[in-house]
Amino acid sequence: MAQFDYISELKSPQLKTRDGRTLPSPPEVEAYLSVVEQMRQDYLSYISDKDDRVLRACLGELTEVETVIVKRGFATMDNDNIVAAITGGIEGAETLLVLKNVDSALLASVKRSIVFIKSMLGEEEKTIAAPEAVEREEVKDDILRGVKGLADFLHIGKTKAQAIINSGILTKTKPPIQYSAGGWLFNKQRLQDYWDNHPTFVDDVKCPH
Repeated sequence: MAQFDYISELKSPQLKTRDGRTLPSPPEVEAYLSVVEQMRQDYLSYISDKDDRVLRACLGELTEVETVIVKRGFATMDNDNIVAAITGGIEGAETLLVLKNVDSALLASVKRSIVFIKSMLGEEEKTIAAPEAVEREEVKDDILRGVKGLADFLHIGKTKAQAIINSGILTKTKPPIQYSAGGWLFNKQRLQDYWDNHPTFVDDVKCPH
């Protein structure tokens, strides 16, 4: 799924200023971030089928990493100040550019991983917006909840279920099968009917990893 494929995005990190100028990072930084992103995707693939206890432990560790990166302060440094320091010939200014780009990319990567794990735990309501506004329904026994509910019903893994959710395919039916009401919900009967009429739809959606 494209939403979780950020390798191409990180290959050419650039610092952008308010007046439209950009300063690219050195090639070594680009290579480093590309490797880090590939490792992140491998990591998410590995933990995607683990139980909730493991996922929550991973989530806690990533939250701590996020806090450390924010406290370092490089990710939130003002771009124009860095550019001014570089153009002014201030010693070490180029290093600030590298640190800014590296920490900004790492922070974004950690945040995306947190979003992914929360979605696996069925906590996606605060981090993933619904792709379109749909009518909400009262949660009943015929409603499936979150990634786990969809995965269990379709007899697939959580990674595959997440890919289906993010594809938006189940939001485009009339009436929609998938909708947001404090979290992703799925109408069980509509899903069964859709599955009966489109028996290959699960296989047609490709996983991101």
